[in-house]
Amino acid sequence: MRTVIGVDVEGTYVHALQLCKRLCLPNPEWILAHAVPPVSSLAGGFASMVLPIAEVSANLRQSGEQALEDAKNLLSDERITEVIGQSMPIPYLTRIAEDKHAPLIAVGSGQYDESLPWKLGSVARALSYSSQQSLLIAKEPAISTGPLYAIFATDHSDYAKAALRKLIEWAPQGLMRIDVLTVYDFNDATLNRLQRESHFDFDAENLVREKAMEETRAAAAELKAICPDTNALVRKGPVNECIRDEMASTGAELLIMGAQGHGFYERLFIGSVSLYQTLATPHSVLLIRR
Repeated sequence: MRTVIGVDVEGTYVHALQLCKRLCLPNPEWILAHAVPPVSSLAGGFASMVLPIAEVSANLRQSGEQALEDAKNLLSDERITEVIGQSMPIPYLTRIAEDKHAPLIAVGSGQYDESLPWKLGSVARALSYSSQQSLLIAKEPAISTGPLYAIFATDHSDYAKAALRKLIEWAPQGLMRIDVLTVYDFNDATLNRLQRESHFDFDAENLVREKAMEETRAAAAELKAICPDTNALVRKGPVNECIRDEMASTGAELLIMGAQGHGFYERLFIGSVSLYQTLATPHSVLLIRR
C-alpha cells in the first residue's frame, strides 16, 4: 500500500505518519514528499526586491531535506522514497500521488482549537477540497502507538458502500474495533407530511430506524473481514452533531467515511458532512474516495 506523507518543517506530519503506522496497511510503501515553496509565495510580490532569493531558496530546501531525513528516521527499515521539489504543497502532493500511483495522502493538521472551529492547517484544508486520492488528516493530540478504535460513518449510499468495500480491500490490520454509525434526522413536520401524503397509517420514523439498523448491521458484518469487533449504531438527530458526539463519548480516535465530489456544488450538496467533520472537529479523519 503506497502512501504519500506530506512532510512539513513544522513537524505536524509526525502524527499522520504515526496514525498510518497504527493502521497497519499491508506491504507499506512510504513516499515522503516535501514541497519547497517559492520565496515569492511566502513574502509577496516584493520579495525579489528586498530578499537574497537564492540564499533564502537554498535555506528553504535545506530545511526541507532535514525534515525528510527526520521523517525517514521514524520508519526504520521499511520501503521509503523521498521526493522534494520547488512547488506549492497542494499540487505537488497530488502530482506525486498520481505519478507514484498512491491511493492515499496523509498529512497532519496541527493542534485543534475549540475557539476557532474552522481553523485547520492550510494544506490539510485544501487537500480536503481538491485531492482525488483518499486523504488521512491526523489532528493533535494523538496517541502514537497501539491498535485503533474507529467509527465508520455511513448513509448507505452507493458511494458510502464503495468506500466500505475499499476499506476492506485495503485490509488494515491495526483496527481493534469499528463501530458503524448511521444517523437519521426527521422532524415532526416531515413525518406528518409523509403520513398524510401516503394515505397510510404507519410509524414512518420507526420504519426508517428499522431500515437504518438493518443496513448498519449488514455493513458491520462486512467489516468483520478486517476487524472481528464491529458494532452497529443508529442515532437520531443532526448528522454532524451526532457523529461528533459519538466520537467524543466512545473515545474513538479515527472517523472513517466516504468523501464524494470535488467541485464547489458537490461540496455544498454532497460533501458537506465529510467537509465539516474534516474541518470543524477535533478527531482525525480518513476520507475514502473511489
